Amino acid sequence: MERNDNPFAVYMIRKYLKSLLRTLAYMHSLGIVHTDVKPENVLHDDVEYEVIKSEHPGLASEFPTSDRLTLIDFGSAQLKERSHPKLVSTRHYRAPEVLLGLSWSSSIDVWSVG
Repeated sequence: MERNDNPFAVYMIRKYLKSLLRTLAYMHSLGIVHTDVKPENVLHDDVEYEVIKSEHPGLASEFPTSDRLTLIDFGSAQLKERSHPKLVSTRHYRAPEVLLGLSWSSSIDVWSVG
């Protein structure tokens, strides 16, 4: 679907964020840190859309009917208990503790979401 640079509605962004944070909370409860959370690694599960008509003539937007997301690319995932490499995450989404070479934990995934 082509969105023509129309942003998602705020309510959908909130739903996506809750879904992604629930996923990360589950992973972190299992002791897994993804280390590479970025938009390219978050896929939308639903391909069905609904058209929401605007009160303004000619304006309408299509929105996904589901807030289900899939987090992919676990190639650099780490277990919390093991020793960690100093450099993880894609440069644009790195947490401050990684940039400073400090020890890090599951909070780096939350930083990447932000």
